Amino acid sequence: MARKLVAVHCMHEHELNTARQALQRAEVGRAFVLGEIDSQGIEALRQGGLIVEELEDVLEKPPVSGLTFLSSPSSEGQKTQDAPSAPTPSSLYPIPKGVTPPQQMRQDYVLTLAGPLLPRWHDELKKLGLEVSRRVAPFAFLLSGPAGLTARLQGLPFVRKVVAQPVVSWPPGQSGPLGYVSIPFLGEEKHIPKGNMAALQTKTFDVLLKSRQAQAAFEELLRKEGAKVIASTICKLRVSMTTSLRSRLAAHPYVEEIEEYLPPVLYNELTRVLLGIDPAPPPVAPFDAVLPWTGKGQIVAVADSGIDTTHPDLKDRIHKAFSLGRKDDPSDPDGHGTHVAGSIVGTGAASNGLIRGVAPEAQLVFQSLLDDQGKLGGLPLRLGDLFEQSYQEGARIHNDSWGADAKARYTLSSKEVDEYISLRRDMLVVLAAGNAGTAANNVHSPAGFSDLQSVGAPASCKNALVVGASRSSRKTGGRSQKTYKEYWSERFISPPLSEARISGDPESLAAFSSRGSCMDQRIKPDLVAPGTDILSTRATTAPLHNFWAPAKGTELYAYLGGTSMAAPFVSGCAALVREYYASVPHEPSAALVKATLINGTRWLTGKDAVLEREVPPNNHQGFGRVSMRTTLPNPAEPWMKLAFIDSWQKPELQLPATNEMFLFSVQVKEGHPLRVCLAHTDPPANGMQHTLRLTVQSPDGRKWLGNGKRSSQGVPIWDDLNNASIVRFEAPEAGRYFVQVEAWNVLKLQDYALVVTGELESGLEPVKASNP
Repeated sequence: MARKLVAVHCMHEHELNTARQALQRAEVGRAFVLGEIDSQGIEALRQGGLIVEELEDVLEKPPVSGLTFLSSPSSEGQKTQDAPSAPTPSSLYPIPKGVTPPQQMRQDYVLTLAGPLLPRWHDELKKLGLEVSRRVAPFAFLLSGPAGLTARLQGLPFVRKVVAQPVVSWPPGQSGPLGYVSIPFLGEEKHIPKGNMAALQTKTFDVLLKSRQAQAAFEELLRKEGAKVIASTICKLRVSMTTSLRSRLAAHPYVEEIEEYLPPVLYNELTRVLLGIDPAPPPVAPFDAVLPWTGKGQIVAVADSGIDTTHPDLKDRIHKAFSLGRKDDPSDPDGHGTHVAGSIVGTGAASNGLIRGVAPEAQLVFQSLLDDQGKLGGLPLRLGDLFEQSYQEGARIHNDSWGADAKARYTLSSKEVDEYISLRRDMLVVLAAGNAGTAANNVHSPAGFSDLQSVGAPASCKNALVVGASRSSRKTGGRSQKTYKEYWSERFISPPLSEARISGDPESLAAFSSRGSCMDQRIKPDLVAPGTDILSTRATTAPLHNFWAPAKGTELYAYLGGTSMAAPFVSGCAALVREYYASVPHEPSAALVKATLINGTRWLTGKDAVLEREVPPNNHQGFGRVSMRTTLPNPAEPWMKLAFIDSWQKPELQLPATNEMFLFSVQVKEGHPLRVCLAHTDPPANGMQHTLRLTVQSPDGRKWLGNGKRSSQGVPIWDDLNNASIVRFEAPEAGRYFVQVEAWNVLKLQDYALVVTGELESGLEPVKASNP
C-alpha cells in the first residue's frame, strides 16, 4: 500500500507519542510529527482524534515539478507546472569588456521543500552559507548565498526542486559603480519594434534597491539615460522614465522591485449606537448602560487633507498639527481631514454632545498632506517616515483614509506599511479599504452585486487593520433616501444594488466599499464600520459641494460617506481598546489591539454581506462589523470577561522556529458565547511569510481550527493565508478548553497575540509542553 508524507498535529503528550510510534522516518517536534504512513494508518490516527494533514505521496511519486508563486496560490503539497528555467548570467547580464569578475559571487535560489521549513532542514541550509530571504509559496523559499550550490541542493533529501537565479557580484561596487553587471542602456530605444510607441511613453515609477551602496551611482546612471529622479530616500527612488527603460531596469540584479507609481487620493450620533458604544433607544436595547471608555490617555494620529484647528469640537483635542504639504499651513480647504478627525476625537461641543467622535477624550496628532495643487503631496516617499513622525509624538494609532486603486495588488506602499509595523510592533495602522466597489463587468460576483478584488493600496498589506464600509442606519438626511444608481449610475446598473437605498439597512454593506481578496488570496477588509451618510465636523474653509449634504441648522457639521469615514470610527474604537488595556495595566501590541477588535465583531446578515460565504470571515465584510459591546467587558454585558496573551515583549512566549507551539487552558461557563482570536505581525513581503495556526479543543475532546469554516474542501482545514484567525462557540458547554498556538511554517522568532472572551472562570493558563 502506498505511503504518504503527512504531518500529524499534536496538542498533548500522549498524541505526540502516538504519532511518533505510527509514523516511519519521523521528524518529531512539539507541534506536529512529520513522517510516512499508509492510508489505513492515517484513518486509524484520525479515528483516535488526531489531525492528519496529507502532504504528498512517497512511493512511486512522479518527479516534483515547479513551484506556484503566491500570486497564483495552490494548496499545500499540490504539484504544479514547471517554472521557466533561469537564464544564464552571460546571456542576461553580459560582462563588459576589460572588466574582471570579482572573486565573491552570490546567487539566489528558489527551493521547493517536502514540507514546512523544519529547524533541522534550516540548519543544513545555513551550513551551506544560505540565508532564507522570504517564502514565495507554501513550501517554497527564496534563499541567498554562495554561487554554484545547485547540485548540492538537489542532493538534499528534503529538497524537491531547485531554481537557480543569475549569478551576481556582491557587495555592489566591487568592479565599477554597478559591479560587473551591465544592462544594454544607450541606444536601445532605436531597436524598439516599429509602431510600439507605448514603450516610449514616460511614466512615474517607484524603484526599490537591494542595497544603498550603489544608490548614488545608480541615480547618476538613470540621469544619463534621460530619466528624472523625482525623489530619493534610502534604497528607494521615484523616477520618471520610459516604459522601455523600466522593463530593462526590472531585470537588474540590484533592483529589488519596480512598479508604476499610483498617486493616492482621499478616499455621529447614530454610528456610536451601531458601534455598540451608546445604547439604542427602547425597545431596541433594554438597558441604559454606556461603555465606560472615552479614549482618555490615548493619542491618535491622522494623516489627511488638513484640519480646522478652530472647530469647537476639535480645538481642545489637538496635541500637535504638522504641515507636510503646505509650509506652516495645516488648514483644511478640502474638508475631508476635519470630518475624519471629528469621527475620532470630536467632543460634540457645538452640538450639546449629540454629534461626538468615538474617543472624545483622546488627543490628536494631525499630519496635513494637502499640497498647493490640492493633492496629497505631503506624503513622504517612504511611508515609514510618516508613521514615525507621529510615533515620536506618542501616537500608537495611525488613521489613513486614503490610498490608490491598485486592484488588490500588493504594492511597495503595502510592503512599507508591513515593514513599519514589523519594526514598531505597538503602532496600529488603520487603513480605509477603498471606494472602488462596483457591480459593472463582474468576474466573481453575481450580476447586481459588488464584485471582489477591488481593495486598494496600501490596504492590501497584512499587518494594518483594514476597514470596509457598511451602511449606516440613517433613514433621513444626507443621501439616505437616494439609491446607489442615482449617484453611481455606471457602477450599479442592475438590481438589487441599483435599487438599494444608500443608507438605512445596517445589516448590509456600502455598495462602493472595496472588497478582497488580495491577489495572494488574503481576506480583505479585516472588518467594517458604518460609512454612509456619516455626520461629523465640517471645516469652515471647505466648500459645501465637497460634502454629501449639509447638516440641518448648522454649518459646523456635514454628511460624508466612504471607507474614509468608516476607518476613523475603527481608529476611535482602537483608542478605547488601548485605554482598556492601560487599566489592566498592559502596553498592547498592534496585533493585540487588532485581535481584540476582530474578536468582538458582529456578523452582518445582509445578502450582499454574506454573498461569498455565510460564515466569517469573507471578502465582503471581513470578520464583521465592529461591536464594542462584544469586544470588551462592560456594564451592558456583566458576564463577559477577557483573557489575553501578548508575547511581543515576552521572548519566553514567542515561537522560535517551525514545529514549536504553546498550549493554554481556560475554564468556561456555559450560557454565553465563547470567542477566540489569534493574530500576528508578519514579516514584510508579498504573501504570508509566517504561518501560525490556532486550534481550540472543547471539553468533549473535539478540535476546532482557526478560520476552519472557510474550508471549501468539505472538511475543516486551517486558514494559512491570513495572519488573523478565529474560533467561535455560540453556545459553549461548560468545562476546560485548550487553546493551541502552533508555528506551522516560520523563518525566525515570531510573537503573537491571543484573545479570549466569554463567561470565563479563569485566565489563559499555560500548559506545560511535552518534550519531543
